[in-house]
Amino acid sequence: MINKIFRFIWPIFFAYLAATQNVQAIEITPNYSDHATYEEPLILSGPIEKGDYIKLIKFLSRADRSWLTHDIYLDSPGGNVFEALMIANFFAKYYPSISIKPGGICASACVLIFSSGGTREIPRGSRIGLHNVNSEVLGDDIGALDSKLSNATKASVEFLSNMGMPQAIIDKMKQTSYDDIFWVDYDWLSINNLLPAFSYRSAMYEMIRKKCGTDPRYDSTNLTTKDQAVDWEYRYCVFHIKEANLLTHIDELMKLYKKVLK
Repeated sequence: MINKIFRFIWPIFFAYLAATQNVQAIEITPNYSDHATYEEPLILSGPIEKGDYIKLIKFLSRADRSWLTHDIYLDSPGGNVFEALMIANFFAKYYPSISIKPGGICASACVLIFSSGGTREIPRGSRIGLHNVNSEVLGDDIGALDSKLSNATKASVEFLSNMGMPQAIIDKMKQTSYDDIFWVDYDWLSINNLLPAFSYRSAMYEMIRKKCGTDPRYDSTNLTTKDQAVDWEYRYCVFHIKEANLLTHIDELMKLYKKVLK
């Protein structure tokens, strides 16, 4: 299904690639070609603009392959929907660990990137912001606007659904006007019993459950939040599953680099 969505987005990408300007606002840190430590996350911050997908691919193609095992932190107000979908499809291929930067936000189109994580974390003090597609970030003429808005909304909803985001999250996005925003934080997710589904893509959750058991933070019967300490043995098991999964995709990602950058 991911490949189906990617085939939908890919022609759009090439259609406007030639018109991409040098306004690439997303910031990517640290510099993995400059001996970043194993623990340092890949941080994507700032607005998402046209050209940022290529910017990310170029950045990672120059980095050491060890970046695959790093967590990804997001701190972005959103931006171009189709650009975010391309970045999200790229990350979705290898189930990375994605977190909102502590104290940061991930709003609008950024939520698409966040949803692509195999594991997804929203620390206390961080928030995600939901609303419907804003015509201003599509950058299209008024004649094609209705069609593009429809395509953007459909692609966004389908992607979030395929990534296993709770339906309540998708509904809030669809119901909230583009000129408003609905903020979601850890406590809201906990109160509404959405943390388990929000925190894992379904395929990753099943993979982890079979090899490591049930996340000790959640009740295994009804998946409601349990007020207890995290089981570190469980987390160690999860880490090795994620690492093994990431490293199996290196050759595929190298081929993608060559395809995009040639």
